[in-house]
Amino acid sequence: MKYKIIEKDVEDLFLQIPDNVCDKIGSNYEIALFANIPHIKKTDMLEYFEVMVLSSLDFNGEIGETILATNILFINKGLNVSTQANYADDYIAVIGQLFLGGYIDFYRSMCEYGIEDNTPNLSQYKPNNQYGNWIFLRDNYIYGELYRNGDINPAQGDFWKNSKNWNMYNIDCIRTEKGDKYYNEILAPRFYNKYKDLEVEIDKKGNIIRWIGEINR
Repeated sequence: MKYKIIEKDVEDLFLQIPDNVCDKIGSNYEIALFANIPHIKKTDMLEYFEVMVLSSLDFNGEIGETILATNILFINKGLNVSTQANYADDYIAVIGQLFLGGYIDFYRSMCEYGIEDNTPNLSQYKPNNQYGNWIFLRDNYIYGELYRNGDINPAQGDFWKNSKNWNMYNIDCIRTEKGDKYYNEILAPRFYNKYKDLEVEIDKKGNIIRWIGEINR
């Protein structure tokens, strides 16, 4: 069967492929298929990761349901181990670039406390050391997998300085006004136009038979 790569809504790719065929390709089927598009480049993959991050923030959910929900952060049967590891690092690097560029921001969620506090967004915390802020968050919250920590304890002292405060519930991510403008007016339209004429033929076992059309560069 032939399937379009992209719909007008760019948040998900390969939506026409039946679930039973997707299961045969693997849990990372979107990334596995996208990486096999003829003449795909590293820059195309990074652009796709930008779309993944920014489009996930259309949904007002916890961080484990938005930018860190993707299976790309885990080793799954959809991709081989070496490729998966490289793409995971690339994906996380894109998150960092979007934060440092002012397109996304991290904030303390008060959902487990039910109270308000004066903790600033990460972009407003030590604003002259944004790179250091990101590296500390990346190494502890993402690579250190504190985003999977389900323990809920009252935060002590400086929230952003003490990683022992962090869990899956009390840090969330938002798209900034700059990020909204970039995604809606530049990135999403460009991404759609790039892949709108491309289709893939896949058999019932999940094997790619051929690609039809090409990337509009």
